[in-house]
Amino acid sequence: MRALTLALALVLSGCLPVAMLRPPEPTRGAGFSLGGTLMPNPFGGQQPVLLLPYLAFAQGDGTFEYNLSL
Repeated sequence: MRALTLALALVLSGCLPVAMLRPPEPTRGAGFSLGGTLMPNPFGGQQPVLLLPYLAFAQGDGTFEYNLSL
């Protein structure tokens, strides 16, 4: 059951809102973004929430942008 909960938490983490530290315009050149979000702890540990970090790399020409995020 814990494995299923962990897998579900990892899959749904891509659906959670993330606070990003970058402007909304398409990137010119290459750039990194760092952010995070808080979610309720599905494991019931001592902490009531978990921090999910967000790291992204974007490259573009000002019109089109390609992203890779973790």
